[in-house]
Amino acid sequence: MFGHKPTQSSTATVALALILVVGVAGACGSSPATTATTTSITAGSTSTSSAAQTTTSEAALMNFKVYLARSGYLYTVARQTNFSPAIARAAMTSLLAGPLPAETSLGISSAIPSATELLGVSIANQTATVNLSGEVQSGGGSLSVALRLAQITYTLTQFPSVSNVVLEINGQAVTVFGGEGLVIDHPMTRSDFQGVIAPIFVDNPAAFSKVSDNFKVSGTANVYEAVFWAQLIDPSGKIVFSQREQASSGTGTRGSFSFSAGYPSAAQGLGLLKVFDYSAKDGSVENVMEVPLHLN
Repeated sequence: MFGHKPTQSSTATVALALILVVGVAGACGSSPATTATTTSITAGSTSTSSAAQTTTSEAALMNFKVYLARSGYLYTVARQTNFSPAIARAAMTSLLAGPLPAETSLGISSAIPSATELLGVSIANQTATVNLSGEVQSGGGSLSVALRLAQITYTLTQFPSVSNVVLEINGQAVTVFGGEGLVIDHPMTRSDFQGVIAPIFVDNPAAFSKVSDNFKVSGTANVYEAVFWAQLIDPSGKIVFSQREQASSGTGTRGSFSFSAGYPSAAQGLGLLKVFDYSAKDGSVENVMEVPLHLN
């Protein structure tokens, strides 16, 4: 396994000019409050990630994800580009470009050094081989190294044609990576990076995606008894969806989850999906992950 579990708190709050005061108290399993006091979120105040020209029609665009970092964990953001058959190259190019200014303001970053260049990417037999410049190894401790390799692996394995990733640097296969001397003795897969995945990890929808009523939410969780809560907060600060969810496994074993979230037709603009669980020790809210979404 690559990577180490971060020491940072997993309860960081997305700074969306949104002050949430959600009444969540009591022991594990109690129902969260259904109202919140907030400042108003201005629809469209945080722009959707897009590499496309504004004159390009929606039909000519492709949607994909890039995996960046937030609070020491992997974090998924939406990207869009002009149609291209080389979608893996487009995704890697977008990943190496790093977060957009609006994302940076929310604490989203990249562990990949900004000077890193994409020298090539190819796919054969479910393996993506990505060739990067030597800057990809520059600096960083063990957490940074694990995050940058996870960013690359997750970004490429989002596509059905890729299940594992081989890393090359300046055309040479890598077996020992970075100053930390991380040994890479096999093609990298998502399972190698559990240490940099949040206890409750929303993979879909990606941050700043456009969603409609009854949109699907999916990801993985490793929490007490596999139970967690999901809330959707509209642009006015009102909780319009609140539901207890359960992953396929938990308490030491990461399981998957999938559910649908609905909201009133009047709730349009920049909203917030929030997932969390309760501490088995004292009932406090913990393991918070927040995903800003455009409600259409």
